[in-house]
Amino acid sequence: MDVLDTVTRYSYNHDIIFRIVKIDGDIFYLEGVFERLSANSPGSDLKLVDGDMLRNKKVKEETYEASLIKKVKKNHAYLFGKILHIDGDESYLKKCMKLYDMIGIYANGAHINEARLSDYIIDLIEEYSPDIVVITGHDSYNNNGLKNIHNYTNSLNFYNAVKAIRRRYNKDELFVIAGACQSNFEALIASGCNFAMSKERVNIHALDPSIIAIKAATTPFNKIVYPRDIFNFTVIKKEGIGGIESYGKMRLIL
Repeated sequence: MDVLDTVTRYSYNHDIIFRIVKIDGDIFYLEGVFERLSANSPGSDLKLVDGDMLRNKKVKEETYEASLIKKVKKNHAYLFGKILHIDGDESYLKKCMKLYDMIGIYANGAHINEARLSDYIIDLIEEYSPDIVVITGHDSYNNNGLKNIHNYTNSLNFYNAVKAIRRRYNKDELFVIAGACQSNFEALIASGCNFAMSKERVNIHALDPSIIAIKAATTPFNKIVYPRDIFNFTVIKKEGIGGIESYGKMRLIL
């Protein structure tokens, strides 16, 4: 097995398809192909994914994406909120940007490694002047204590990026969404997120952060964005996302 090969894990009954991103001896570092999960595993626990399995999964993904566009896309004389989507995974960023474009929401995207998010976040916001900021990538929890943010692969990086935003912009100025698979939800809300993942430390779909952003962008500025309204579109439900009382960013064009 080599870097960029797609694999599943015997110990998890082949539930998630991963891409190998790094190999260090017999430890293989993995990132989900369709979920925002990072993991590592010994080579003996990995099985190469056959072409049919990958093709079938891609067909399901394409069907899901088409259903999203049909549900959300409407022709209105509205000015949707503008999105800045910052992603630690370049392939996921492209998928999310494609979704924004097909629905007709203006968005800018940036591929930034999770560890460097707080270095670039303010410059990107000043450059693009968004209404909504998405900060995502990959994450995971090591089961050594829910409250300790150091038990997560990238939750601290997301936390620091949101803290940097909140030193300049309040919760009504910028609608901030942060997190990925198994992220420390409570810490991200405490850092200043309007919405965050992952309440029950569940895995999330690659498009879930962008769907929350779309809902914020298409909700009127005088109405609350409710989690229950997002569940109709996301793969994760109430176990995965939550937030604080926050208003949408859409305005009528008069």
